[in-house]
Amino acid sequence: MRIIGLYVCILTSCLLATHTLANSTLTVAVNAEYAPVIFTKDGKVAGIEHDILEMVAEELGYTLDYVSTEFDNVLSAVSNKTADIGVAGLSMTAARQQIVDFTNPIMALGQMAIIRLDRAGELSYPGTIKKPQTKVAVVKATTGQAYAQAQLGMTEVFAFANVEAGIVALRAGEVDFFIHDAPTSWRIAQESEFSDLLSLYHPLTEERIAWAVAKDNAVLLEKVNEVIEKLHAAGTIRQVQSKWIPVRIVVN
Repeated sequence: MRIIGLYVCILTSCLLATHTLANSTLTVAVNAEYAPVIFTKDGKVAGIEHDILEMVAEELGYTLDYVSTEFDNVLSAVSNKTADIGVAGLSMTAARQQIVDFTNPIMALGQMAIIRLDRAGELSYPGTIKKPQTKVAVVKATTGQAYAQAQLGMTEVFAFANVEAGIVALRAGEVDFFIHDAPTSWRIAQESEFSDLLSLYHPLTEERIAWAVAKDNAVLLEKVNEVIEKLHAAGTIRQVQSKWIPVRIVVN
């Protein structure tokens, strides 16, 4: 009788767990200002990470609840448990891994420099960005800022709140270069509104993009990682990337 009762109890627990999962909401702290990786389109979150996250959520039986926040608040939202997962084109760094755990990588990217087209003759040569008195724009709290501060010690580094502000400064001649992740360069190459700008396609860094999960949420981390690996193995993530960008990205 005890064995039967135990079996019923275990079975009931499994059913309850499945039911809870199927009706759960995954709260996502998002900074959707990074086209085409994650951005807002027609009032809704869109982009590579959104499409992949929707697939992961569907596989696990979750619905998504996006909570918009500033880029430098995404990690704290996850670590403080106001969000289950953080999505913002986040590069995996040792400093960030002190605060949160990261899922398996979604894609591999790197920082690239952007200049004004009318200055290509003087600024497109390798090493120009490291010359004294060169002015460089970055987005604050990003790996672009970390790179500039670590590698461009003889230049002036100006940190802006977002990509748009950095581009405005570049166009106005306030800075010589704007450093940001590769998708920003791809966006500039594709859209006619940026025809006055030129991306220098030599990667300055090698980085991996992933999602943030609280350090004591190992169950969610494991489940998400399992689905990410399935999507990589099936070539689905590569298809999503090809939908949004004209460049093939491979995570080894």
